[in-house]
Parts: sequence; C-alpha cells; structure tokens
Amino acid sequence: MFIEYLIYLFYGLAFIILGVAVFAKDKRFSKLKIAGILWLLGLFGLIHGVHEWMDLYRLFGFHEGDDIIFNPAFRLAVMSASFLVLLVYGIRLNLIVSSKLNKTSHALKYIAAGSVATLLVTSAVFYFNWDTENSAAMFVRCFLGFPSALLSGIGMIGYSRAVRHMSAEGAGSFAASGAAMIAYAFFTGLFPSETLIPALNIKIVAVRGVCAIVILHFMMKALTVFDIEYMNMLETRLQRLAQSEKLSSIGKLAAGIAHEINNPLANASLGIEIIKDRISDDMVMAKLESVEKSIDRASKIAGELLLYAREKEAEFVSFNVSELLDSIKTLISHSPAGRLVVYGDIEDAKISGIIWKLEEVLINLIMNSCEATEGDGEILISSSFSNGFSYITVEDRGTGIPPEYLSRIFDPFFTTKDVGEGTGMGLSICYNIVKMHGGDISIENRMSGGVRAVVSIPAERADG
Repeated sequence: MFIEYLIYLFYGLAFIILGVAVFAKDKRFSKLKIAGILWLLGLFGLIHGVHEWMDLYRLFGFHEGDDIIFNPAFRLAVMSASFLVLLVYGIRLNLIVSSKLNKTSHALKYIAAGSVATLLVTSAVFYFNWDTENSAAMFVRCFLGFPSALLSGIGMIGYSRAVRHMSAEGAGSFAASGAAMIAYAFFTGLFPSETLIPALNIKIVAVRGVCAIVILHFMMKALTVFDIEYMNMLETRLQRLAQSEKLSSIGKLAAGIAHEINNPLANASLGIEIIKDRISDDMVMAKLESVEKSIDRASKIAGELLLYAREKEAEFVSFNVSELLDSIKTLISHSPAGRLVVYGDIEDAKISGIIWKLEEVLINLIMNSCEATEGDGEILISSSFSNGFSYITVEDRGTGIPPEYLSRIFDPFFTTKDVGEGTGMGLSICYNIVKMHGGDISIENRMSGGVRAVVSIPAERADG
C-alpha cells in the first residue's frame, strides 16, 4: 500500500510540476509558434495532477461522506476536463506542424473539428448513462485520454524539427517527451487502472507514473529552448546596436566627405564642358568624354553617400502592406525579377511610413535575390503580422551569402560584386530607411539554401 501511495504521489506531482514549469517560463519574447499554445499543456498538467492526487486521497480512506470533491461524477469531470485540454493542445500543435502544407492544413482543421464534436457527443451520451464508475472512467480514458495524448506526442515529435537549428538538445528533448507522451497514451487510454503487469506484478498506474516523470524530465529540458532563443535575441540586438552606432558614425563622416567631393567634381565637370566647346580633335574629345564618365561615376557615389547619410524629411502616411506589395508587383512586372517572384501567404496590416522608400527597400532585396538565383529558381515574398509588427519576407534559393560576410552586409561600400559593378551602398541605404520607420531588417542564410531577408515595420492589424 505504501508503494501505491508513492506512485500516486509522484505521478500527480510530476504533472503539477510540469504545469507550474510551463506557466513560470517567460515566453513573452518568443517567436516560436508553440509558445502561444504551451499554456494548454501546462493547464492539462495542473488539472490532471490534481485528479491523480484525488485518487491518492481516496487511498487514505478519506473518500467517505458527501463531499463533492470526492464524488465519482466530479472526479470523472476533472479527468475529462484535463484530457479535453490536452486534446485541444494536440490538435493545435499538429496544425502548427502541418501549417507549411497549405492543402492539408484546411483538411486537418475539418478533421479535428469533426473528431472533437464526435468525442464530445459520445462522451456526453455515455457520461449520463454509465453503469459503474470504472466503466465510465475507462470510456473517458479510451475516447479522450488516448487520442489527446497520442496527438500531443506526435505533434511534439514533429515540432522538434522546428527548433533543431536553435538547439539540437532542445529538439531531442521535444522528441523524447513526445515519445513518452505516446507511451502514456497507450498505458492510460487502453488499459484499466486496475490492470496488473504479469511479469512485474505491478499495476499499470505505476507505468503511467513513470511516463509522467519522463515527460516532465524531457519537457524541462525542452523548455530551455526559450532561454536559448532569448539569449540569441539579446545577442542579435546587441550586435545590431553596435552596427547602428557604427553606421551612424560612418554616416556623419560620409556626409562630410560627400560635400567636400561634390564641389570640386562640379567644378571639374563644368571645366570639361568648357574645354569640349573649344576643341575639335576627336582623340582629345574621346579622352575628355572618358574623364567626364569617371567624374559622373564619382558624383553618383557622392550622391549615394549623401542619400545614405541624410534622412530626408517626408510626411508619413498610412497604407496597407497589400498596397505596398501590389505596387512592387507593378514595378517589377516587366523586369526579369517579375518572372521569378511568387507570392505566398500575405497577412495584411496597416503601416505608417513613406511608401516609395519602402518600395526601394523591397526592390533592392528582390534584385539582390534575382542576381543570386539561377535558372528557373523562385523568389518568394510573404508577409505576416505579430506583436505589433508587420514582417515582410523575401526568400530565394540562390547561392547564399558566405558566413564571414553576413556581419558586414550593411556596411557602406561593402559588396561581393566585381569592381565597377556595384557601389556597395544598396543594403546600407535599405538599413537606414527601415530604421527611419522604426523597424528592423535581418538577412540570413536559409538551412535549405538561399537567403531569407525579413523587414519588420511597426504596424496595426488591418481592418476587416
């Protein structure tokens, strides 16, 4: 009997600790999609842990009397509630995992809704017509406990791939906790609580308790991905702050240099025009035209320096992301990039800014992707809205950026193109424009090849 007390004690305690750990973990800054539904797993842990401790209390002989807490129907309702919460968690987690497969995503929603409705109706019919407490409990475990834990386990194994790039250990922990949850589904949903394991001569509830402890152990390790994500975010922000300060200093220097260069260039250009009017020698004229082209190029670079250094005053207006992307579609429709660009999911949002400047940013990113894309490759443009920001993403499947260059791509005059093919000011100007709008821009290599550029701008959810 003492062993049975310990089993129920640690069985319930494992789930309660799981619930507390999930709710205590700070997920406010997380961009992982599971962060928005993990509270369901925590709620399941708290409710289910309390249910197991109710059974523990009954073992002490305190179940007699009319106390509603130990009424069979009440305990059955508590267990049903815990499994229903877990079922919602499992369905939503599997929808997240399958969200990239747009065609199956809608089908999954209908299947999930139909399954939930069927389970609820069947449970309700049986709930009010059971013969014994044990048969009702077995029904709930079979028709709610088994599918909810099974779906949750499968979902956690599937989601482990989404965090592998962040932490291999965290991904492994998600997968291991999912495997333990699947084992829990079989032992809690398909076997009555009084079942004895012949070889060990112990009740099945002991195996459930072990599964609960294993789930807790690996979920505690899996939750560290949020700490890793937060540390990565802090590191990225510090790097961008240093980058911003560096670019600000360079911008001030660039403005001074550009002004100093422009004056003598203007004088030189005027002088050449005067000389060209006074001579007729073709060879000399060709030389002068060559010099004039060099002066024009130097003047263009000086102009880009001024554009980089100066934030021209312009009035911000409100417009939708869809308007911005429609404008981009029109602007590139007759260019080579127009044949490569495809549009993915577009979640509309309302932005306040200068639309032609943001057009310049996106066209620059698209053209860079176009130059890196070979053959019939695609450039995918999509947008999403989250936490007060609109995220516009430009992805290609090109050659990517050498890792040693990633920290320098926003530096003025940095370019990987051949001499004379680019000034290296494009991304620097993009950086300044996005910062002017209170946003951010990040560029990274995709794991499957190519580059992903994300422009984030403060926004509001679009009406309708």
